[in-house]
Amino acid sequence: MTDHLEERLWTARGKRAVVIVDALRYDCAHIIREMLQNFDVDLKPMRAAIPTVTPVGMTALLPLSDAEVSFEIKGRSLHPKINGKDAAARSTRIAFLKDFGADCREITELEANSDPPDGLGELLVVFGHDEVDHIGHGGANALVRHLHTEIKRIARLVRTLHSWSYTEVHIVTDHGFILLDADKLPDEVDCNTEWCRLKKERFALVAAEADLPVASLPFEWDSSLRVALPPGLAFFKAEKSFSHGGAALQELVIPHLVSRTRTTSAKRIGVEVVLPTLELMRTAVKVTLQAKPPASSQSEQMALFAPTGRTLALDVLRTDSADPHDSVLATGRPKEVRLDAEADEQNVTLFFHTAQSFSARETLHLDIRDIETTEQFPPGGVKLTVGRDM
Repeated sequence: MTDHLEERLWTARGKRAVVIVDALRYDCAHIIREMLQNFDVDLKPMRAAIPTVTPVGMTALLPLSDAEVSFEIKGRSLHPKINGKDAAARSTRIAFLKDFGADCREITELEANSDPPDGLGELLVVFGHDEVDHIGHGGANALVRHLHTEIKRIARLVRTLHSWSYTEVHIVTDHGFILLDADKLPDEVDCNTEWCRLKKERFALVAAEADLPVASLPFEWDSSLRVALPPGLAFFKAEKSFSHGGAALQELVIPHLVSRTRTTSAKRIGVEVVLPTLELMRTAVKVTLQAKPPASSQSEQMALFAPTGRTLALDVLRTDSADPHDSVLATGRPKEVRLDAEADEQNVTLFFHTAQSFSARETLHLDIRDIETTEQFPPGGVKLTVGRDM
């Protein structure tokens, strides 16, 4: 991964953004690519650094060609060092990237803005997306429920960065993960503690000269050590359903996704939302979407190009829910509708989930957004009032 990113990311030229995600599997990146269909997306596999754990992986994805990298074991923790500074600490890695010339921003800072913050740099590094790893270690079942939400979050951030004039957005990660049925975890594999400088669930660091009954690989940053690995999905020590550190494909093969904006002279159509009524008497709402010419005026030359259509996400949300994305639709997620410039209108009926109940005078929120630009139609959404108990 280090050599690959050095060539294709860090030494590249031009305005670009980099999103660093903690624990993103290659198959998850395929789903992100499907969500970015209006962009040119290139997805390449990389081999993660071994062992596939965060301190090693996050250090390995940095531009290290001119840096001195060393390594230390402290207690039960791995501590790579860049120019003598502890790279296991995020603050060290961020400082290193800033010295390299990157503008480093926390993901939550950018997600809170609809408009680009002042002074964004030519090379923007977005860090802090660690929910997948954090939730996984807390409980595999929670991760299964939450994973698609985080994938959509990453895709939404890519679209936002494109709308802020970053024509090229990279997604990189430190490692993947394995996710197993808790009732079917494989047996533990014997790994004598006396062999090990450090013994973890999915790997062990052993002396380079040790004669082991399991496979081992060289450790790149310390020639006196090798990385011992249990076979397949087995463990050296008891572990939970979510894990990483070993060399299974799910941990070792990681994505480098690059999304690029397509060059076009056309502007997007406007969207007008028409409803027969704002009072609901049944558990559904009918929406008419009408295509309108682009809002901004065009010169005679620009008028030669037809405006492009939009893919819209339609959802109905409870306004009194603690979850701002608490959809009441039958599918539990927004309905996507394509509105082309050539079409006069699209009629859509959004049906509510049969398990939902509604009280008279309750307020619901109709949310309609362009999935690529996140523009909302109309701005602020539409308030719907429940006309009777349902």
